[in-house]
Amino acid sequence: MAGPSIGKFNFGKNYTDLAFDIKAGYFIVDNLVIGITPSYSYSWATDNVRFKEKINVLGMGPFVRYYFGEGKLKPLLNASFLYHSRKSNVTYSTIMTPEGPIEGYAYEFKGDINYFKQEEVLLIF
Repeated sequence: MAGPSIGKFNFGKNYTDLAFDIKAGYFIVDNLVIGITPSYSYSWATDNVRFKEKINVLGMGPFVRYYFGEGKLKPLLNASFLYHSRKSNVTYSTIMTPEGPIEGYAYEFKGDINYFKQEEVLLIF
């Protein structure tokens, strides 16, 4: 079993949001799949004056999926654990402080995010 999922696909004048993952799994017994989910998301935003932010998130994790029933229409339960590594770059061109403006600075953040994701019952045709 393999298939993509598009979570976000938004574009605007001052922002972009993209997110998708791919599930690849193997039926170990009838109606029970175990597999892996690589994922990626990208966000970019600016105010066109002094702020710019770019975020990249890569993820990977296992999933378990169980399909109910015998017909063509099968509800399913899906649970997964995802590990994400996030990298953010933020740039400010001018920051106002009580002492006056500070001309530009940038910082980079790197961190890890872990979470358990349980999906509601879905209907598959």
